[in-house]
Amino acid sequence: MGGPNYYFNRQPRRGCRLKVTTSLEIALRNIRRPDHAIIIWIDAICINQQDIKERNHQVAMMRDIYSKAAAVRVWIDQEIDINSPAFRALPALNESSKREDLGEDPDVWAPIAKIFYSSYWDRLWVQQELVFAKDIVVHCYGDTIPGLSLGAFNGS
Repeated sequence: MGGPNYYFNRQPRRGCRLKVTTSLEIALRNIRRPDHAIIIWIDAICINQQDIKERNHQVAMMRDIYSKAAAVRVWIDQEIDINSPAFRALPALNESSKREDLGEDPDVWAPIAKIFYSSYWDRLWVQQELVFAKDIVVHCYGDTIPGLSLGAFNGS
């Protein structure tokens, strides 16, 4: 498991210092909502990654953690055009959708396909996160995509 390359010190109001990776800082800044609180469990923060015993104990509880979460939030470090025809059509897809529902022009879907090229999907534990999740929300900078729709696209 490789460690993060860059850290930013974040000084919360209560005076604690928290070191996070550049990617995590960007994700948190984009996922946060100015109008309401979002409670997020982040393994890189909630688990002492240097303590193998603790990490193994927490990994054994992952199924429980992800299955009890209201939603699993996925951060994909990818700019998207939420106004493209593909993203406007995406919410109409569901688990009953068929390949024909995607239409005749595969190039229309290119903006969505690039999300699947993210290295996020290469991580083995991601499968566990997604399989046990009640709901999945994919975040790409300021935009969100319902996981059910994205999964229907990938399965079509």
